[in-house]
Amino acid sequence: MQRHIMATPGEVLDDLDSFLDRISGGEEEEEEEYDDARLLVGEACHECRVDGSPAMAALQAGHVGCLREILRANEEERIAGVRSGNGATLAHVAARRGDVEVLGMLLAKTSSLARIGDVRGATPLHVCAYRGHEDCLEKLLEAGGDADQPDSDGATAIHFAAASGHLESVKTLVQKGGGNANAKNSSGETPVYFAAQEGHLVCIQWLVETAGADPQLASTDGMTPLHAAAQTGRLNVTYWLVRYAHCPISCRASDGATPVHFAAAKGHVDILQWLLHHMLATGLERDDFGATPVHDAAEQGQLQCLHVFYSHNVDLNLTDNDGFIPKDLAEERGHTLCVQFLSDPAKAYLEDRRLHNNASSTSHTNSPAYIGSVSHRRWQRAWAC
Repeated sequence: MQRHIMATPGEVLDDLDSFLDRISGGEEEEEEEYDDARLLVGEACHECRVDGSPAMAALQAGHVGCLREILRANEEERIAGVRSGNGATLAHVAARRGDVEVLGMLLAKTSSLARIGDVRGATPLHVCAYRGHEDCLEKLLEAGGDADQPDSDGATAIHFAAASGHLESVKTLVQKGGGNANAKNSSGETPVYFAAQEGHLVCIQWLVETAGADPQLASTDGMTPLHAAAQTGRLNVTYWLVRYAHCPISCRASDGATPVHFAAAKGHVDILQWLLHHMLATGLERDDFGATPVHDAAEQGQLQCLHVFYSHNVDLNLTDNDGFIPKDLAEERGHTLCVQFLSDPAKAYLEDRRLHNNASSTSHTNSPAYIGSVSHRRWQRAWAC
C-alpha cells in the first residue's frame, strides 16, 4: 500500500536532530523552538502514516528531550493514536526497551496507553512480561494496566511471563496486578501449562504453591501441563508435577493419550525410564485408538524408546483397535531399524548393547526428517504444539 507522506523517516529524524541541537542553546530560543516542535508535529503527524510520526521517530532515536516537548505540544488522543506498522504504540516501544523513564512520561501524558493493544491485541504489559522488565510492569499497573487483559489468542501477560520464565514478572502480575493464575487462553491453556511446556519449573512451583494455580487444568483438547512437560521432554517438570503436585500420569487428552504416549512418540527416553523404573507407568496404557505408547514409539521411529520398553518387559506385540501391532506401524512409516528390532527384540537388543557407543547407528531415527513427516492419527495435532 502506497503511503502519503510529507517526509521520509530519515528526514523527520534529521529535523528532530536539528531541533534537539537547537533547544539546548538557551532560554531565549527555547519558546520559539517549542513552537517548531508543535509545527513539526502538527503538520507531519497530520499528513504522515505512523512510521513518519515525529514522536515515534524521537522515541526510536532515543531523543528523550525532543519527545518530551512533542508530548507537551499535543493532545492525549494524538499521542495515543501514534502507531507503528504492527500497531505498536509509543508505550509498546518503550516497554520493549525496558525504558521506564520514557514509559513514565508517556503514561503521565495518557494512561490509556497502558491498555491499548497492537494488531494481535498484546498490550505493553504483555511486552514487559515477556521480556522481564519488572520496573516497567509496575509502572503500567500503576497507570491502570490490566493483568488479565487478553491478546487476540486469549493469553494474558501472566501467560507471557510464565512462558519466558520470568518469575519476578509472574509475581508482580499476580500480587500487584491481581492477575488470575488460572487464566486460560483461547485454547484453554494456563500459565502453568506454558511454563511446563517451556521447562520453567520455578514459575510452576510458585504459581502452584503460592498463587494457588491448579496444575491439573486441561486445555480444550484435554492436554494438561503434565502432557506438555512429557511431550517437550522436561524431566524435572514431569518429576515435580507427579511427585509434588500429585498429577496423575494416567491423565488423558481428548483422544485418550496419556503423557506416556507423548513421551514415547517424541523420543524422550529419560522420562520413560523414570516412569517405568518407578512403576508409575506400565507402557500398556491405551488411547482411544487402542494404541499403547509402544505403538506410538514404533510409528515415530523412536528406536531407543522401544529398547526402554523391552528392557522393562513391556509387551511389544499388543494390537490396537485396527488390529495393528507396533511393528506394523513401523513398517508403514518406513522405520527399518524399528522393524528389525521388533522382529527379534532379544537379538537386536543384545546387538545394540554391544554397539551402544556407536551413536551413528541409530541417530537417523530421531532426525527432523522423520519427525517432520508425521501425519498419522493425533500427531498431526501433537507435533504442532
